[in-house]
Formats: sequence, structure tokens, C-alpha cells
Amino acid sequence: MPETYEEETRRLLENRKRRAEQRRVQQVKRRNQMLVCIGGVLVVVLLIVVIAVSCSSGKKEEEQTATKTQVTTAAIETTNAPETTSASAIMYTTDVLNLRKQPSTDAEIITQIGAGKRVDVLSEEGNWCKVQRGKEVGYVMKKYLSYEKTLD
Repeated sequence: MPETYEEETRRLLENRKRRAEQRRVQQVKRRNQMLVCIGGVLVVVLLIVVIAVSCSSGKKEEEQTATKTQVTTAAIETTNAPETTSASAIMYTTDVLNLRKQPSTDAEIITQIGAGKRVDVLSEEGNWCKVQRGKEVGYVMKKYLSYEKTLD
């Protein structure tokens, strides 16, 4: 039986509404999928950055630990007297230091070494270290030396 004009118009409108709703649902699904993909990519990039930073800082810590271990091992292996150890290590001054001819606060001062400066530790004698700074060799107090450069 043929439909009336009003029934046919109503059916066409309902079909249009249904198709429009289906298109909206599909658009929402596509948008959500795109957001999930972008979020996933951002998470992966963030993880890569975090891993790269932690690996690079881990390498620095490992290098410092390895250097300290090598110095300690060398010092233990080369110990001849209970208070004297010999090893060559790079250390930094934590304050302005007097480089002295002998390991004593009464000994003659050769020169002063600025804070944060690199010195080569030649040996340790009790509370003193025999160090070389440039061409000069002398003694400084061990408590004012550090394996890490704390000043610029």
C-alpha cells in the first residue's frame, strides 16, 4: 500500500536523523582513537627522555664510583706504611688552600691554591695529601679536598 506524503516525509526525516547520528558516533570514535594514539606517543617520548636522563646521570655516578674505587684500591695495594698511601688521583679544592713544603701547618707555604681548583694527589700521609698543581708539588690538608668539583 502506497504511503501518504506525510508518512513518507516522516520516514525520510527519521532516516536522515539516524544517518546523522551514526556519522556523529563515528566521528567521536575517530577523535577518541586519535587522542589515544597521541597520548600513547607522548607517553613513549616521555619514557625515552626519562630513561636517557637517568642513564646519563647513572653513567656519571658509575664513573665517579669507579674512579673512587680505583683510587682506593690503588691506595690499599700500594700501602707501605700504615699512615702513608700512594696513588695518583684527581681531586678538587673545597677552599683556598696553602700548598706547603712539608705536611705541617708550621711548614713554609709554597703558594696558595684557589677554591674549586684541580690537583693531582700523589700520596696521602695521615691528614695530609701530597699534591701537584702545575709544576709545584707540596702538601695540603686532606679534609679540604673532594672528588667532585663543587665550585666553578
